[in-house]
Amino acid sequence: MMLIYSTALFFLFLGVIVQGQVDFAEDNVEPAFAEVETIDPVVSTSLKYDTATCREKSLAKSTWPSDHGDSSRAKYTIGAGLPKGDLNPDDLKIIEQNGLLGPQWLYTYGDNNEYVFAMGGTILSTYVAKMDSKTLEIVQKVMLKPAMYIGGLLMHANGHVYGVQGNTLTVFWNGDLTNSTVLDIPTKLNGNAVQTNGMVVSSDGYLVIKQWPFILEDVALYLYVLPEFGVGAAIFTLLCGLIFVYFIPRKSKNVFSITAALMFGGVVGVALAVGAFILLQWKLFGTYDPVTFVGSNLFFPNAGGGGELKLIDPITLEVVADLTLVERCSFARMALTGEVNEQKEDAIVLVGDEFIRQYRWNPVEKRLYEVEGWAERYRSRNTGTFPGTGPAIHNGVSYFTDNTYPVLLFNHSYNLFSKPVGTYSNEVVPAMKHVPINKPGMAGFMFWSVVVSPVEGDVVVWDSAGQSVQARRADTLELHWNLSLRQSDCITMAADKGHVYMTHYSGGPQDYLGFMSAIGPNGKKLYPGIEKYFVAVDAATGKTLLNVTIMSDEGMRPALIVPGANNDVLVAKPNGLNRMYF
Repeated sequence: MMLIYSTALFFLFLGVIVQGQVDFAEDNVEPAFAEVETIDPVVSTSLKYDTATCREKSLAKSTWPSDHGDSSRAKYTIGAGLPKGDLNPDDLKIIEQNGLLGPQWLYTYGDNNEYVFAMGGTILSTYVAKMDSKTLEIVQKVMLKPAMYIGGLLMHANGHVYGVQGNTLTVFWNGDLTNSTVLDIPTKLNGNAVQTNGMVVSSDGYLVIKQWPFILEDVALYLYVLPEFGVGAAIFTLLCGLIFVYFIPRKSKNVFSITAALMFGGVVGVALAVGAFILLQWKLFGTYDPVTFVGSNLFFPNAGGGGELKLIDPITLEVVADLTLVERCSFARMALTGEVNEQKEDAIVLVGDEFIRQYRWNPVEKRLYEVEGWAERYRSRNTGTFPGTGPAIHNGVSYFTDNTYPVLLFNHSYNLFSKPVGTYSNEVVPAMKHVPINKPGMAGFMFWSVVVSPVEGDVVVWDSAGQSVQARRADTLELHWNLSLRQSDCITMAADKGHVYMTHYSGGPQDYLGFMSAIGPNGKKLYPGIEKYFVAVDAATGKTLLNVTIMSDEGMRPALIVPGANNDVLVAKPNGLNRMYF
């Protein structure tokens, strides 16, 4: 009981402060798994990229030039992926690259997609690797500065490759990893606790980055990935409490004094553990203000310490626009849609820790500003949910989900949201819609973010713990089709082929509590012998087109799935990546 008590005390310290309520309207709610009749439309052969995604414009013309395919995070390709038609598994060939630890991000690069870039590793040993796109032979590899969170790359239309990691921006000129420039990005935030990721590019070619401070409550993620650290901290706080109990005079020992000693010792133990953790971070990543790190959200109602949004010149690396954010937008929650009005303004949507917000970049006035009155609350921290996934924007509407990670989820909810971006900043847009996508009574979540199916007019979402992949109509959010799969990778779409690419595991955790530890270093031990399958699905019907085993006994690390230019698909894995082709 004491161990349970001290564990609870430790998580109480990492807990959250009540900051308002969410009162969703009861419209937009329908059964998550209703049967919906499907049709099989003809896929257009003249499909073209929406230039609002910055494809064929400021992004490189490769099949996958940014984290999620384009600046709108739509995650679909045209003229890429597996061939259209019969996908006979007997004809599928696989080339393996087993020399890279945990690639988190994959990209294609070159006029003819000659190369694949990968970024991954660990927070202490992060690399960027450049490979031949057909053989997966490593051509170049460099290490980046350690950071608390792995950043990302961007393949620019100017031929250069840009990477963010921690609070640094690296330019690999002409895609050459041996020829680079590193910029420490200016910030008014909390020193080396500042992270930068989710980089996109504006219609006029500027790099768009967001900066956010890592805070103590984020440590809960690592405790779920490596639960032994949480157990160790609980045992340490218990021992501290027992030490205080030991020094209570015998005549004064009673239920109240022992309880008080355990509580006080537990608090001291937590303080010592947090202090040691901060000193270790200072040693590894550099110093920052510990009071802000510990107190943000916990003691200070400061919206997670806020954030910064910047536009950076891709050649001079000069900051051309800088905006302080009233709310933190942690992890990779940013998308951009280009030239939304006659003034050719770009709309930038950020899913903050509690609100969804919109910003505009005016290229004529060189002005970056927030759209007043557009922000809307999608969650409250006291409800036990977790901040949402990165938004995707399609046809002027942004889509995102809540409960990204299974951390501190006391509320069994999981929703898909949609909110129109609008044209002009003074325009009144319809209120945000939402629909539950979890199994009743079960908390849901997914890594990555919403996928756009432009031909079908769908958005695709999934619930890893609930073993569900859903295509929903983009306009109404009604269910189109649903598959029962244990899917935790980043689903992608070969739109002109009518393909949806995803994965499935032969086993694994049955609820959200087990997923973080399953994808961590101990996942292989927790689920030995587990098999992973690559699955191609018909975007119109949800019918399985291909289902093949691609890994066995390598754990469950979430991975990116990237359609290539050579009748192929690239899938990352714990120790490298596979190229599957016909």
